Amino acid sequence: MGLPAEAAVMPDRDRGGIEDSEVEIPDVGTDPVDPEAAAEGETLRLRLRHGRAALFSLETFLVVLALAIAGAFLVGRLLPLGDLATLVGILTAAFLHAAVAEGRHYLEAAVAGAAVGGIWTVFGNLVGVVLGVGVPVVALAVAGGGIAGAAGHYFGRDLRHGLTREL
Repeated sequence: MGLPAEAAVMPDRDRGGIEDSEVEIPDVGTDPVDPEAAAEGETLRLRLRHGRAALFSLETFLVVLALAIAGAFLVGRLLPLGDLATLVGILTAAFLHAAVAEGRHYLEAAVAGAAVGGIWTVFGNLVGVVLGVGVPVVALAVAGGGIAGAAGHYFGRDLRHGLTREL
């Protein structure tokens, strides 16, 4: 009671007409989905392997810090928005730096933004800080400055990547 020889061999029409040569099976183990993401992951591994000096660049931090101070001052003079203008200035400075500079410097941008946001708010609200009621405001300014610095760096890198990518 075996099957006839014709039933054991399935014709192409029963498999939907797909030939074996038409089917491409990707090699999942060696071909990454996104080569750029894989390359950035590799640079993170290299930065971690080389220690703290590779994770934080003092030169880049000082450049972003100077730009953030200038941005906070200029935007603060142009826009009458108080401490919000400081955050816009920090975001703008980090954006411009990331649009021009190579590499990932999120940590430097966030620390510089937090420092400028905190110091700017301390000097803007010195009496409140000395009396103790301005401490939560300074904490919010430090957090906001760090977020503004990191966000500005992110959007600046995104712009640079969009302008330099081949179509």
